[in-house]
Amino acid sequence: MKLALLHPGAMGAALGASLIAAGHAVRWCAAGRSGDSRRRAEALGFLEAPSLGAALAGVDAVLSLVPPHGALPLAQAVAAEGYAGPYFDLNGISPATAAAVAACFPPGAYGDGAVVGLPPGEGDAATLLLSAAAAARLATFGPRFTLQVVPEAAGPFGASALKNAFAAWSKGSSALLLSVEALAEALGLKAELHALWDRHSPGLRDRATATGHAVAPKAWRFVGEMEEIASTFRAAGLSPGAFEAAAEVYGKLAGAAPAPPKAQDP
Repeated sequence: MKLALLHPGAMGAALGASLIAAGHAVRWCAAGRSGDSRRRAEALGFLEAPSLGAALAGVDAVLSLVPPHGALPLAQAVAAEGYAGPYFDLNGISPATAAAVAACFPPGAYGDGAVVGLPPGEGDAATLLLSAAAAARLATFGPRFTLQVVPEAAGPFGASALKNAFAAWSKGSSALLLSVEALAEALGLKAELHALWDRHSPGLRDRATATGHAVAPKAWRFVGEMEEIASTFRAAGLSPGAFEAAAEVYGKLAGAAPAPPKAQDP
């Protein structure tokens, strides 16, 4: 298959490499992308297109892998180019946002998906979540990801919902841990809290330090994801407050970190 991958950030590059290993041709859009994106794409053998329209021309399917806040604008931009073929959204978005993305395209074009985990090579193997309908159309995705098919009973946006449920704990718990440590620091009791952690919760201080280092450069990306998760909780009749608060935590952390480049990779 000829695939357009929008856009090859760290995870997108890993997915594109896996797709190439499976025998697909992967095209990317160079317009507005950073030098890091270009170097990754060239090293991995992606086919460069100078514009979005050129990236879409003649492809069999489009795969979207961007920060959550960019998912709907990207789908709208793709639809505005007249593309009406298969469109796989692999972003950390709520079912409500997934429905809005699907509405950009003709019935049956949308494929619901998501990626869980770190890019292969940075941790445990990543998992590619796909709805049953999407998995039937993207049967080969290469060796770098484990496939988990979300059953039809979960609805057309079940993969997005499952990603939200997973990230609610993985990223939500990180926000809580950072908030607790920030509270102790604000009270002048950080060393005392660490002493209690060492005595009663061994390893938690190291986890907090590692979480802070790992999350700070990416906190700007997590704001939108927490907002999407809050939306999913709200739609399910559950309290969204914890994730609205987590979005605020990541927003403040992002404000304290160096700003991402203007052409920041998703």
